[in-house]
Amino acid sequence: MSRVPARPLFIVPPELAAGYRLAGVSVRVAGNPEEARDALESLMEHERGVLAVYEPFLSGFDRRVRDELERSVAPVVIAFPTGLAPSQPHEPPHRTPRHLHPAGRSH
Repeated sequence: MSRVPARPLFIVPPELAAGYRLAGVSVRVAGNPEEARDALESLMEHERGVLAVYEPFLSGFDRRVRDELERSVAPVVIAFPTGLAPSQPHEPPHRTPRHLHPAGRSH
């Protein structure tokens, strides 16, 4: 009897969902750590593969939940990073408003 490996499933914020779907990854969308925790709890009841959780969501879980996840054997729950360098804040890059640039000059 051969087993088909389980595909990883990612719990991501809405702004990342389309990119992961384009890459062929299964996703669940969550808007905040509470929604991510609810999705994760639901998935843990029937998933046996790998569940990847957006790191800012995972770090927003209370300590008890994180401890339970660390002890989980199946499914395996991992954090995936924001993709930002450690020195970068988790916010869009700063842009100077157009009206502050002198006319005819680009910065």
